[in-house]
Amino acid sequence: MGNNVELLAPAGSFEKLKLAIGYGADAVYFGGELFNLRARSKNFTIDKISNAMNYLHKRNKKGYLTLNIYPRNNDLNDIENYLKKIAQLNVDAIIVSTLGVLKLVKNILPDMEIHVSTQANITDIETADMWYKLGAKRAILARELSINEIKQFVDKSKIDTEIFIHGAMCMAYSGRCLLSKYMTGRDANRGDCAHPCRWKYYVREEKRKEELFEISEDESGLYIFNSKDLMLWDYIPSLMDIGIKSFKIEGRIKGILYLTTVIRSYRLLIDSILSKNNHKKRKKWRNMLFEANNRGYHEGFISGPDGYESNIKSSRTFSDYRILGYIDETGEFIAKAPFEPGEKYDYFEPGKKQGSIKVISIVDLDGKTVKKAKPGRTYKVTFDKSIKKFSVLRYKR
Repeated sequence: MGNNVELLAPAGSFEKLKLAIGYGADAVYFGGELFNLRARSKNFTIDKISNAMNYLHKRNKKGYLTLNIYPRNNDLNDIENYLKKIAQLNVDAIIVSTLGVLKLVKNILPDMEIHVSTQANITDIETADMWYKLGAKRAILARELSINEIKQFVDKSKIDTEIFIHGAMCMAYSGRCLLSKYMTGRDANRGDCAHPCRWKYYVREEKRKEELFEISEDESGLYIFNSKDLMLWDYIPSLMDIGIKSFKIEGRIKGILYLTTVIRSYRLLIDSILSKNNHKKRKKWRNMLFEANNRGYHEGFISGPDGYESNIKSSRTFSDYRILGYIDETGEFIAKAPFEPGEKYDYFEPGKKQGSIKVISIVDLDGKTVKKAKPGRTYKVTFDKSIKKFSVLRYKR
C-alpha cells in the first residue's frame, strides 16, 4: 500500500492554491507567466511564486513549477534568464517536457528536482530510465497506459511515477493523434495513420437535410472531438496498492467549485483507504464528483488501449451547482455570485461535513450592512451555524 501517496492539485492562481491546500492537497503545480502550457490561467509572477512557496512551506506542502512548453531556438535564452530569476525561490520541482529544457535546468539549477511532463509521452520503461539517468526524479506517465503497464513502471523503473487521476482528456496531444484509431481503427501511434485530420468535414442541420455546412472551430472546440473527462476514483485502491508516488488532478483553468469538490472527494477516499474505515460513505464521496463541472466521466485507458470516449452532444460542462463564494483563511467571505440574508444555501467544508446553512447578515469591510452580496467583493457574513475556514457556499440550479 502506498502510504505516502501524494495528492497533487492544480493551482491556476494564488487564490486557488490556498483553497487546494485548505482542502487537503499535499502539493500543487502552477505556471509562471512564461513557458507553460496553460497560458490562459492566472499564472504566477516571480513575486507570486516566492509568496506561494513561502505559504506552502510554512504548511509543509510542496509546489511544482511548470516549464513544459516545446520551445523554439529563439526561446532558449529567455528560458535561461527565467531560470536565473527563479533560482532563489525555493520551488520544490520544475516540470519539463523536453531534454533541452532539462539540460538548461541542470546547468543553471543543478540541485533542482525535475519532473517529466505527461507531454513527453513516456510510455515505456527504457525511456523513463533514460530521463532518470539524465537527472529527472519523477515521470508523469502518458495517459494512454493501462493499470498493468503503470505497475510495470513502479516495479521496474528507477524513476518515481505520477499519473493523472481526474480531469479533462484530449483526443490528441503532442503530435500523438488518436483520431485515426477512433475513426478507422488504424493506430497512428503505431505508424498506421489514415490522416483523417486532413479530410474535409461537413455538418448537416436537422431541418435542412440537403444543405451541408463546413465544420469550423471556435473557442468551444469541435464537439465530435470532445472527450469525456477522466475519472479514476474506482481505481484508487488498486493504484495505491501499486505504489504510485503521486495522484494528479487536472484543472488549472477550472473554477473554485470544481477544484474544492474534486480535491475533497479524493482526499476523503485516500484517507479512508489508509485508515481502513468509512467504507459505507465512499459512494457518497464518489457522487460528489458529479456535482463538479464535467463533460461526462470515463475511465480513460486504465483498463486497456481502447479507452477513449467522446461526448459528441456538447462541448459544455455539466453541473447542478453554482458557487456563491467561500470563507477565506481570515474568516472573511469572498463572494463569487450574488446572495442575500435570510436565504438558505448548500455548503460544504474541508472534510466530511456539508448541509444547508442560513445567511443571517452580510456586512461590508466598512461596517455597512448590505442587502445583497456582489461578486468580487469581500464581506463579513454571519450564518446560523459555525463553519470552518475555506467552507464553500453554493446553490443548486
